[in-house]
Amino acid sequence: MEAVKFVAALYKDAMTPPDGDTTRRWLDREEGTPYEARAGLTYYKQLGFIPTDKTDEAASRTLEDSYDDWCVAQIAKALGRDQDYRFFLRRSLNDRNLFNPAVGLMNGKTADGKWAPLGGAGDTSENRSVSGWTEGDAWVYTWAPFHDQAGLIQLMGGTEAYAAKLDAHFKGGHNVHSNEPSHHYAYLYDFAGQPWKTQTKVREVVAAEYGYDAGGLEGDDDCGQMSAWLLFAAMGFYPVNPASGEYMIGSPLYKRLELKLENGKTFRVEARGNSQSNVYIQSATLDGRPLDTPVVTWEQIQSGATLVFEMGPKPSRWASDWRPAPVPVEPLPQRNKR
Repeated sequence: MEAVKFVAALYKDAMTPPDGDTTRRWLDREEGTPYEARAGLTYYKQLGFIPTDKTDEAASRTLEDSYDDWCVAQIAKALGRDQDYRFFLRRSLNDRNLFNPAVGLMNGKTADGKWAPLGGAGDTSENRSVSGWTEGDAWVYTWAPFHDQAGLIQLMGGTEAYAAKLDAHFKGGHNVHSNEPSHHYAYLYDFAGQPWKTQTKVREVVAAEYGYDAGGLEGDDDCGQMSAWLLFAAMGFYPVNPASGEYMIGSPLYKRLELKLENGKTFRVEARGNSQSNVYIQSATLDGRPLDTPVVTWEQIQSGATLVFEMGPKPSRWASDWRPAPVPVEPLPQRNKR
């Protein structure tokens, strides 16, 4: 019975707009608003995006809703509901409707399909209401679709262009680790075949954003996320797409670490030769077999496997041939293109 209620609630949130959806702006913490599951869903279903001139934080909502749709699709698949699975999987590619090739970034749209102002870097009322961002900007949210990095690589023109845009993101000071939307960015080079840059960036973020004394966390530890990021960094992997069961490999902080699992097994991570200078993975094995991808899975962790890294002082080509698989479906047609 509880499972039935769960599925019913899940589908309601994914398909039924909240009360007053088209008459409210859905401002941040707006008083007197009803339950706010998927604000702007009416437009999202009609246009393939939430327009910035109708709903606050519309661009961020569109990108996050596309990921939510991917998650719903995975549940539908597990339940054997193939038609629902393919529907939500197709709708999960709505993130692509906001990619503006002229700037190489995600960009909000108005209801007539025109590009909204890209917005500035601060969390201002204009950024929320005109450009459509939540506590961030276009740089912070462009890589927000956790499930569709393969699609983003294609939109940007390939892995080299994708990696170059990430370089610009970090060099331009756009990576704001004090807030959650930027937390997966250091691991994105794994998707572009440049895992050594992920290894560099993870170590840089740890050194710059965390300390051992009062004020050792750069930002508000919302639900423990700032601390959880550091724990994952220490273990050497991070759930970029939390619902996928895949963890992207970074650069472990310790020579040896063990996870005592609820099933009674122990997952072990060994980083041989690890030090402040030996931050780069030269090779890796999982239970003695070569691991040539920058990914470890939930199933492998739960099996009580042993993950061994050979560390060194210089970048290597380890795992650089791996690429993410595309979402296995064609996107829904966008109704209002300009």
